[in-house]
Amino acid sequence: MTKGKNKKRNELMIKDFKQGLSIDEISKRHNITKNATYLVLHRGLGEEFKLYHKPLTRGVKIDVERNNIMIGEYKQGIEINKIAMKYNITTCSVNTALKKYMGEKLYLYFKSKNRKAAKNKRNKSIVNDYLGNLTSLQISEKYGIKYNSIRKIVYETMGDKYRNKFIENRKLKNEQNLEKFMQLAKKLNRIPKTVEIKSKGIGSYNHHSGFRKTAKQAGYKYMKQVRKKKHFK
Repeated sequence: MTKGKNKKRNELMIKDFKQGLSIDEISKRHNITKNATYLVLHRGLGEEFKLYHKPLTRGVKIDVERNNIMIGEYKQGIEINKIAMKYNITTCSVNTALKKYMGEKLYLYFKSKNRKAAKNKRNKSIVNDYLGNLTSLQISEKYGIKYNSIRKIVYETMGDKYRNKFIENRKLKNEQNLEKFMQLAKKLNRIPKTVEIKSKGIGSYNHHSGFRKTAKQAGYKYMKQVRKKKHFK
């Protein structure tokens, strides 16, 4: 073969390689040995070939275009698991590809950046749920975070607004519990007992004395339980 034909063939081989063909496939397509294929690709690509030739010896195809798209998506802040689902590969494969073709330093930079962005996004969503009158317990169950952590996130994000909102929510909850208490008192025509209040899930024990006072002012009476005397023979 002439040098001109070899040059054209070599260019086609490099093109095939960049499209993801393995060493075996390239050597068979162009009817040359594997060693000659390595030599052509190494001379044509230099350091770029060294990034790929190890996995290719094991018959693994490298999708250069896909990897470049994944890097772009990762830089935009798309989560690793979403990238993995999109391309039907494992999260481990995505991480390996990103580390390899971005470099360790750049990969770790975007990992930290994306983690902060995801955390800020989640915290913003938590605050919106809190402002939407969801309880801390409900938010905790929704995001799988501890109850105390929810309060901390909301407090750090909102500052004094959190305290005002907390007081407002507590006041609203107490009003709702008092309304339930008075409905129960009306139904029983007396002040409900502690056991009856607990069974209905009306407020906490600390609020019951205040509820009883309100019911007493409304004209309801507290009926004390008369215990039967035990007679011993």
